[in-house]
Order: sequence, then structure tokens, then C-alpha cells
Amino acid sequence: MALRADAAPGRAAHARAVVRLRELQRTRGLDAVVLSPGFVYGPGGLFKQSFTDQPAKGRLRVIGAGHNYWSPVHVDDLAEAFALAVDRAAPGAEYNVVDDAPLTLRALVDGLTDALDHKRCH
Repeated sequence: MALRADAAPGRAAHARAVVRLRELQRTRGLDAVVLSPGFVYGPGGLFKQSFTDQPAKGRLRVIGAGHNYWSPVHVDDLAEAFALAVDRAAPGAEYNVVDDAPLTLRALVDGLTDALDHKRCH
């Protein structure tokens, strides 16, 4: 698996860890399960800093048309996924952990700015 140089730092680190876990599973029989979360939101995360604080500072932007899809997951749902994986996942299983409804970045940003009563960014 090749890593892109422009990958987000957190995503790149996760990708490197997954590659290493797969290698250890193959070569040493490591009992590993991989969970790959979407954009985590909820208490303690970066959502507030990344999205809700930025409109007040006039810094929330959508690059391009905003048609790219985001697959968020609430921190409580992610915690439940980890607990289920520990109890039930088969060795070698891999899961993408996301909510049921992906949304475009444009929909996310417009919904937030409307809810916060800020001017929409374009």
C-alpha cells in the first residue's frame, strides 16, 4: 500500500500502522483487528475547533465546489465499535466505522453556518 505525500498526517499514520499490523499478522500470527474511523465528532474531538469555531473568525472555507463526501462518526458510536470489535471481531477483520449517511462538505458547512447563524462561505 503506497502512502500519498499529501495525505492528512493522522490518516498517513493510521495507514502506516495498518500496513505494519497486516505484516505482523502475516509473519508472526498477530491477532489484529483494524478499525478505520471516519471524521470523529462529539465531545473531546477536533470538530468544534475545526468547524464551529471557524465561522465566527471568518475562516471556514470550502475549497472547490464541496462535492467531496465526508463520512462522520460520533465518538460514542466509535467507542461502541471498539467494544464490539474486542468482543466479537474475527482476527484479521477490518472495519470502516462511519455513520449511516455520508454528506458532502458543502452540506456540512452550509448546515453548520446556518445553525450558527453565520454567513455562508463560498
